[in-house]
Amino acid sequence: MKKSGFKLKLFLILPVLLLLFVSCEKKVKKENSLNLLISPYQDLAMIVNVKPLKLEKKYNLKVNITTVPWQNIMPLLSGYNSRFNVGFASYGEYLTKYDNINKGAEDKLVFVFPVYIFKGGAFVTFKNDIPPIFNNGKIDENAVKIFLGKKIGLQKQTIYEMLVFKLAKTAGIDKKSLKIYDVPMADAILAAQHGDIDIAAVGLTQLTEAIKRGGKSLLIMDDIGFSDITGLVCKESYLKNHREDLIKLIKMWYECTNFVFSDIEHNSKYSLDYLRKNASTKYTVESYKKALSFEYFPLSYNEAYNSIIKEGSKYDYKRLYKDMTDFLIEEKIIKKRPPLPQFIKLK
Repeated sequence: MKKSGFKLKLFLILPVLLLLFVSCEKKVKKENSLNLLISPYQDLAMIVNVKPLKLEKKYNLKVNITTVPWQNIMPLLSGYNSRFNVGFASYGEYLTKYDNINKGAEDKLVFVFPVYIFKGGAFVTFKNDIPPIFNNGKIDENAVKIFLGKKIGLQKQTIYEMLVFKLAKTAGIDKKSLKIYDVPMADAILAAQHGDIDIAAVGLTQLTEAIKRGGKSLLIMDDIGFSDITGLVCKESYLKNHREDLIKLIKMWYECTNFVFSDIEHNSKYSLDYLRKNASTKYTVESYKKALSFEYFPLSYNEAYNSIIKEGSKYDYKRLYKDMTDFLIEEKIIKKRPPLPQFIKLK
């Protein structure tokens, strides 16, 4: 009878133990995966190399990549109970939209690490009578006045609007006289081609496409020392509970960029395959090289520290923070400065 009772108890306990084991196993698997949002741009395409380089196995972290339009990344991450963990975002856009995205949220979206510098944002036109602003290594003041007198299409409350207002301030032109139209970047080239606007603000993908269609560049952001940081964003709770996974992702990013830049001719294959399937612009190896030349990619944490994080560095994020938030407050886009981001430190 005792043996029979023991067997009965064992029979009843075993399913419970099995259920606990399966539950624990699922939990471990969940903790070792990360859902990442990216957009189909030449720079972000670096990260798709985690698969062919077998970095997930090396770091014991599965990276589930989902492609969405750029403007959807922060809203998707900030949503209540979002299934996405991490994404890429513009520093300028993050600072601009910080209050709106985090309105009423206890678990705020935070900018956790800078991965590269976007310095190739540009303004293009399809009109022959509008001259380039930057000539022979300096700004043409007359060209600036012509530029500011035209219909300019840009996405408002972005670094492009900051740049135009900075030009107007330098030229002594009242910003109220500017003819600025709020045009999504995806529609800007078409609007300029059709003559709805004279000048379009574009990113690297659109710049490449505009030149293909016969447009010309009037000004590239880096010509006048303007730049933006692209980095990783996530919720505070994810940063707190998954800091090690974020560190692994950053290390994966560096391995991917080092791989591509070590031999772009051959090692851009996986990034280009991804772009062919997902991007509107179809890159060749040469056009991919050219697009990447408008950006600066630190290839290690030390390089990122010395060029972006360190005070007084070339792309000092604190200086950019001040310049951007000064503009946002002056234009009454925000009422107070968002918290200065505190970046993850790698060991």
